[in-house]
Amino acid sequence: MTSIYVGGSFDLFHPGHIRLFKAAKEAADVVIAAVNSDEFFLSYKGFSPTVEESYRLETVQACRYVDFAFIMPSHEHQATTLASLRPTYILHGDDWTGDSLLRQLGITQEFLRQHDIQMMYVPYTPGISSSTLRTRLKTRGLK
Repeated sequence: MTSIYVGGSFDLFHPGHIRLFKAAKEAADVVIAAVNSDEFFLSYKGFSPTVEESYRLETVQACRYVDFAFIMPSHEHQATTLASLRPTYILHGDDWTGDSLLRQLGITQEFLRQHDIQMMYVPYTPGISSSTLRTRLKTRGLK
């Protein structure tokens, strides 16, 4: 049985997120989604998410391509969570690859080898992101 771990904030859930989870489900039997907590989001983005973590989690759980979702409390919890879950793959959009992504995940190439986890990348959906949606809302006077 193959499993895929997908981590992210999933703020302002949009078609790019759906396509990411759909690609995950097409590649694996089980899709596990880690939704970054509000504190975790703030720690690396420098601002709070638009949608609070409980609603973001509920939205991700409702996605038909996701089998299990949970809140990832902090950067520090990622490596132990991945070691415990032992997914076959970690999936991410191809807009962010390499060592900087691994650092964000709190892991190394050696960690991947030790736990027999592979990285998998899928095409990033151009033209839509939570950041672009947030900008559109601001330019229209919405916050």
